[in-house]
Amino acid sequence: MFDLVQLRLFAGDGGNGRVSFRREKFIAKGGPDGGNGGYGGNIYLKATRGLNSLQHYAGVKEFVAKSGEPGGAKNQIGAHGQDLHLEVPVGTRVWLLADNRVSRIRRRFHRSEAQAEPNIKHQILTLSVKGGRVEPIVPDELEPVKPNEEREAVITNDEQTESHETVVQRSTSLRNQRLQDMNKLFLVELLEEGEEVLIAKGGEGGKGNNLFKGSTNTTPVIAEYGIPGERREVILELRLIADVGLVGYPNAGKSTLLSVITRANPKIANYPFTTLEPNLGVMFSEEAGGRDIVLADIPGIIEGASHGKGLGYDFLRHVQACKALLYVLSLEESVIFDEDVATNDKADMLWQQFEVLKKELKDYDESLIEKSIVVSLSKAELYDAELQERIKDTFASHKVEIVAFSSLTRQGLDELQHQLREFLH
Repeated sequence: MFDLVQLRLFAGDGGNGRVSFRREKFIAKGGPDGGNGGYGGNIYLKATRGLNSLQHYAGVKEFVAKSGEPGGAKNQIGAHGQDLHLEVPVGTRVWLLADNRVSRIRRRFHRSEAQAEPNIKHQILTLSVKGGRVEPIVPDELEPVKPNEEREAVITNDEQTESHETVVQRSTSLRNQRLQDMNKLFLVELLEEGEEVLIAKGGEGGKGNNLFKGSTNTTPVIAEYGIPGERREVILELRLIADVGLVGYPNAGKSTLLSVITRANPKIANYPFTTLEPNLGVMFSEEAGGRDIVLADIPGIIEGASHGKGLGYDFLRHVQACKALLYVLSLEESVIFDEDVATNDKADMLWQQFEVLKKELKDYDESLIEKSIVVSLSKAELYDAELQERIKDTFASHKVEIVAFSSLTRQGLDELQHQLREFLH
C-alpha cells in the first residue's frame, strides 16, 4: 500500500509587466500602455473517497503549475497560469520539509487564506522601450525548514507541530523511515470528502509601465518582474480513518476475524505476514439508532517493530488514527498442544505477548497506550476449557478482561462485537 510519498510542488511564477507606448497614426505621444503580467498557477490538494492509497503518485517527484504570461501592449493583462488540482485520499496529512523564500514569508505573515496577503515587494526594473520584454528572474532554491520556525510558521494548526533537531532526510524512498524523526512542519489534514486546500500559491504578476505614469513622469520606462511562485517539498501521509484497529502478532487471526464480522475480503493463509497492507472493513449495526463501525486490520506487529523490524513502522502510524484498539492474541498451535508446557506457562506466554504489543506501540507513540482497548483470545476452538479459564484468571490478576472468540465456530463473536460498540457508543 502506498501511504507515504515525497513530492516537490512548484507553483507558477507571476508574469512580468510590460513596457510599451501607444503608437498610432496621428497620435505622436499616446503615452504608456504596458499591461500587467498574469498570475502564476496555484496548486491545490483535494480529498476524495474515490482513492484509498497514494499509488498514483508512485514514481512522480514534481508537479509544476503554469506561470503567468507577460503583460502586453494596449494595457493587455497577461494570461493567468492554469491551476493544478491534485487528488488525494480522505485522511491525508501534509508535512512541509523545505520551501523557498516566498513560501517562508507567506508562512510567517499569512497563517490562513482568510487573511490579507503579505507585502512582498516586486523588483522594479528599467526596461528597454524596444521589445518591452525581459527574462524572468530565477526563483530561489528550496531550503529545509528550521526547528526554530516550527512554532511561528505553522499554517493551519499550531498545536500539532513536532520539534526535532535532526536534519531533513533526502532519501529517494521513505520506506522504513520514522516520520516523526524527520524535521518537518505540519500543514494540514484533509478529513472530509471534497475538502480542498491551497498548498502552493502562484506568484503575482508584475505591473506594466502604464501604472507608473504620473504628473512628473509621463513616459515611465520601468515595469515590475512577477513574483516567483511558492516552491515546496512536502510529504503526503495517508492514515486510514478507522474506529477500531486490530493489533496482534502475525498469523493471530486478525484477517479472518475481519472477514467474518465485516464484508471485507482480505488475503487469509496459514503463515505469518499474510497481510502486507492494512485492510478496512465495516461492521454494520443491526440495532435501531446504532452506527456502523469501521475496523482496520493492521499488518502483524512483532517485537522490535517500533524500530523497523518485520514490516517495520510502515503501518504503525495507521494505529494512531484509530479511536480504539482490539488486541488479537493467540499462541502457536505447536505450543497450545504441547503437553510438556504447563497450563500456567501457556497463560503467562499469552500475557507476555500482550505486554510486548503494548511496549511496541508505546515505543512508537506513547499516546497509543492511552486509547480504549478490548483484549481478545483468537482461535478459541483450539483451547480446552481449563486453559481458557487459566488465561482469563491470569489476565484478571492484572485487571484486564479478555474475550475468547472463534472465527470458525463463531463462539464469542457476539460478546466481542458488543464490547466494541460499547466503547464507541
